[in-house]
Amino acid sequence: MFIISFIFIFSPKVQAKMAQYFIDVFGENLLMEPLNTHPCEENYPLPSPSNLLNKILIKNKKLQSKPLPNNIPKSGSISNTSSSDQSNPDESSLYSNEFIKQFGRKVSQPQKTPREGVIFDNEDFSDDDKPNPIESQTTIHQSKATAAMSDLVNYIIPIRFTTFAYAEERNRSFEMSSFPEDKAQTLIRDHPREFLIYNQRQLSRVYPRGTRFESSNYNPYIFWPIGCQMAALNYQTLGKQITMAFFSMINFLLDIPMQLNLSLFSFNGNCGYIEKPSVLCRPRRSSVDSIGSYQIDLKVLSGQFLCQDREPTFVDIQMYGQTNKRYEYRIRAKGWNGFRAIYDDSDVELGEFSIRFSRFILPEITAIRFSVIAEDGAFLGQSFIPIAYLRPGYRHIVLRNQINVPVNSSSLFVFIRKYISMNNKDQEFVQLSMSESCNSNNEINLCEDSSSNMLIRCHHHPSTTNY
Repeated sequence: MFIISFIFIFSPKVQAKMAQYFIDVFGENLLMEPLNTHPCEENYPLPSPSNLLNKILIKNKKLQSKPLPNNIPKSGSISNTSSSDQSNPDESSLYSNEFIKQFGRKVSQPQKTPREGVIFDNEDFSDDDKPNPIESQTTIHQSKATAAMSDLVNYIIPIRFTTFAYAEERNRSFEMSSFPEDKAQTLIRDHPREFLIYNQRQLSRVYPRGTRFESSNYNPYIFWPIGCQMAALNYQTLGKQITMAFFSMINFLLDIPMQLNLSLFSFNGNCGYIEKPSVLCRPRRSSVDSIGSYQIDLKVLSGQFLCQDREPTFVDIQMYGQTNKRYEYRIRAKGWNGFRAIYDDSDVELGEFSIRFSRFILPEITAIRFSVIAEDGAFLGQSFIPIAYLRPGYRHIVLRNQINVPVNSSSLFVFIRKYISMNNKDQEFVQLSMSESCNSNNEINLCEDSSSNMLIRCHHHPSTTNY
């Protein structure tokens, strides 16, 4: 499945020509009509990615076929019209003082034109780019969307977000909204459960705020654990990095959010999609999810072939995906002989670990990032590993550069220990559950393994043999 998003500023003639190009070039891969099993109607879920395999979807404004009232003017402007006149009485309750105070503005209604019908307005701009609210009350801008392009839109119809309650009442899975990063963070802080349920029903997209003039990026790991399917990032920095590396010029450090994005999607063959963890698809968290907390102990022993012209002084280890606590460690090298750096030479059997990630839950949405830094702050390598792919024992972690390409033979040699901690009450619950379903000693051992797999998901991947 491939999604193409457009913001049209072209004339109807050009749009019709582009629509014909799409049909001619993409052919059968272009999704022209909704699937019979998943119509674009209320109370129907979105089709799965397997149903849309090798299909191309267009994200753009969609014309609606329902008739318009006769009192809509033919011109593109309305003079001295209050906001209450432009909305239905049932919808006016959505714009209470509390809602306006929270979001700082009134959410505008879908635009209407007598020739083309009702148009879902494109929401792909930040709050800083919104038109003047005084002008928006007196002017309705005509949309340039045409029927030729609208006929190609299915399942991804952009609308302007109002409230989670309103979206749940409509129950239209084919409608999606885009949020600037600041607004999305506010919704996560104030309405985390509603946002999670919203993402279980329909798509959402988060994009950088308009004031990022240097093309920096936000941390996408803030929005992935809440279920946001699309975290749009500025790829200009990536293009600059590749260009500079190609021409052997000065090395510009790629921002960490882009490293996280490239690394996460590399665990599924760089196909552009990864499966959403099942814990984010449940309507309610089960009791098993909160039975115990997880703990990972790490010991970075050494680093091999990290660099040649400078000492690999520091190793930074950060955990992503846990919003209730910040996990970050930095260790310093004890020695370096030119090709190997020693970070910790103590005996593992003593049980002394300088790095400990304790009391975290939901490992399916948690990951750890290793990065090696020189004394002067120069970046030497990094590796991003989801907890589900992290295996216990002695492991070599392959280091990668800023664009997630392995750096020659560079690696970190680490020891990993991971386990679940429970209180006495939870241990009694687990033992009781296993004893009810197991009747023999052999079955008890099998149940213990099943319980471990249930609480710690261990996904094996051919490309993760070194982790």
